[in-house]
Amino acid sequence: MKPVPFDYFVAHSVEEALAALAAGGEDAKPIAGGQSLVPALNMRLLRPSLLVDLNRAGLDGLAEENGRLRVGAMVRQATLERCADSHPLVREALAYVGHVGTRARGTVGGSIAHADGGAELPLCLAALGGSIIVDGPNGRREIEPEDFFVTHYSTTLQPGELIVETTWPAPRAGEAYAFEELALRAGDYALSMVVVSGTTVAVGAVTDRPTVLGEVGALLAGADTSNELAREAGALAATLVDPPGHIHASPRVSEAPHRRAGRASSEEIVDIELTVNGRPVWESVEPRLLLVDFLRHRLGLTGTHVGCEHGVCGSCTVQLDGEAVRSCLLLAVQADGSTLETVESLAQGDELSPLQQAFRRNHALQCGFCTPGILMAATELLERGTPTREQIVDLLSGHLCRCTGYAPIVAAIEQAAAE
Repeated sequence: MKPVPFDYFVAHSVEEALAALAAGGEDAKPIAGGQSLVPALNMRLLRPSLLVDLNRAGLDGLAEENGRLRVGAMVRQATLERCADSHPLVREALAYVGHVGTRARGTVGGSIAHADGGAELPLCLAALGGSIIVDGPNGRREIEPEDFFVTHYSTTLQPGELIVETTWPAPRAGEAYAFEELALRAGDYALSMVVVSGTTVAVGAVTDRPTVLGEVGALLAGADTSNELAREAGALAATLVDPPGHIHASPRVSEAPHRRAGRASSEEIVDIELTVNGRPVWESVEPRLLLVDFLRHRLGLTGTHVGCEHGVCGSCTVQLDGEAVRSCLLLAVQADGSTLETVESLAQGDELSPLQQAFRRNHALQCGFCTPGILMAATELLERGTPTREQIVDLLSGHLCRCTGYAPIVAAIEQAAAE
């Protein structure tokens, strides 16, 4: 998808930006690095009438002042990562923010403004006791993190206000720090995060906003560090948070009520039974779990790939009761009582299927990302008889291949059909 039409204004100062936002009203949005905003625009989660570009507004200052690092809102994350020698905790955390390509454009102020409870920079700012400087119709004001982050994706910014700067206290001499994050892949959304700076402990992703655990800090203050104290602090921290369910990490599966597929609330776990690649499977899942994630993360069948998650690229195609379907557009609970076949079912041991052999002979694959989905869709097509070229082309119109080109794929399917 693409953004809806909008007006665009480049601000050359903070004053110009504030004036443009005021004139645009509630439907005007500032754009900084755009690494979070543009995806939301592409998916039409946001439909602004006006975008005010801040990249030339003079908000890229970076300086040490009285033991605090003053970071302009438009300072790139990659720039701070390279320059934060006096702030090793921040530098370490930045390595977990997205990817190199997004950090090159993403801004510090944009990350703070987004107020994501699972983002690294807001958590570090809260743990270090920094501050957020905003400017707006009523002038500049300084806000503490605990007052700024209200809930997940929500701040105390008033209409027409902009973040212009953040301040980051330097660690005290000899003060220990640590940053730990758990995610499925590098750069992926965090399942859990924790920051320790001295005796301050803060957590993210398991709460709806960056949260400083004052009770844990009080336990650690003035005490000698030991394994026993660390375990006690961890146990206390676990009692202070109530993690929301995550698609890959339900908080309390064993305690949640179970029921068979049918009617279930969002807090209930559904027991499903199906056959996958000839093997009976019994699992307990949340109603919202996608079939593609069920296959990959519950059953370890990673040959089924996740691409667009909109049913467009075809890389997640599997066979459900003999029909080629998009597993990103199905819920796992919908597969209850069904028979599933994934790409892992095609080969018999080391012996490739005739279609796979034809793909190899015709050089019909390179990176292989799209290949499993094409193989599963083509297998179903061949099982229905000898396809015409038009039928093969029609099938491939629902699969995106970026490196091989479609001619060798068509040739491979035709050759497999003729054998």
